Amino acid sequence: MFWNHALDGPWMIVLGGLLMLSAWMLFRSHRRVAASERRDPLSEARTVLSAREKAESQRLNEMSVRLEELHREVEALTATRIAVLERLVADADREIARLIDAVAEARGRSVAAGSTGLRITSADAPGEELPGAERQMVYLLHEAGFEADEIARLVDQPTAFVAAMLEGSDGGLADAA
Repeated sequence: MFWNHALDGPWMIVLGGLLMLSAWMLFRSHRRVAASERRDPLSEARTVLSAREKAESQRLNEMSVRLEELHREVEALTATRIAVLERLVADADREIARLIDAVAEARGRSVAAGSTGLRITSADAPGEELPGAERQMVYLLHEAGFEADEIARLVDQPTAFVAAMLEGSDGGLADAA
């Protein structure tokens, strides 16, 4: 009787609710266990690694493109600088030729090719006092960056004479006037 009376009314609803709740919890835990058993950590790791590999591959490709761009930029800059240097060398060669011609014209001598390059030949005795235009040419050659021994070969004078002339120089301004 107790059971008859206890299973009537609201107790039956509470008991049915508890049974439903426990069935739902058992079903949920069984589902989690089944999901964890179906889970493949190896395939998950492959997926992650594949994504990282694709990202690194893309980054490597971007770096390769950037490197190629830098290569083109450097090549263009180098080509520009080479062209400028070639033009400067050509200008310097023309200036040297002009200076040699001016020295030869000033001395009335011929220009001949020597073992060290172009050289002005002279019939004068070395060490004689140089004419004004030739003296000025020595100073101009020195200002252009030529050393005393190079200038001495060009004007066919001893190096000591040219060096002494340059040490006691007034820049050739007095002789040029």
